[in-house]
Amino acid sequence: MWILSAALTITLALCYFFKFDTAMRSALAATVIIMLHEEGKHLWDTALERVIAVMAGCVLGLLITFAFHFNIKSAVKKKQEQEEA
Repeated sequence: MWILSAALTITLALCYFFKFDTAMRSALAATVIIMLHEEGKHLWDTALERVIAVMAGCVLGLLITFAFHFNIKSAVKKKQEQEEA
């Protein structure tokens, strides 16, 4: 638990230092996925599972971001149209 906490702290510090504010959530999720592993599994199997999990998480986050972006954008547009009328 302490190592995971340290890894998350380092990830946050690096994202803040390099001004990767928009990528911070993805970086934290990737850090957690990479740091958590099962003992006794083959190295390549575990590595491939982690890569797939990180990619799936990033794609899911991107889809959620697009969904909220278009929802908010259409709501603002409707509000502006109502105010003009």
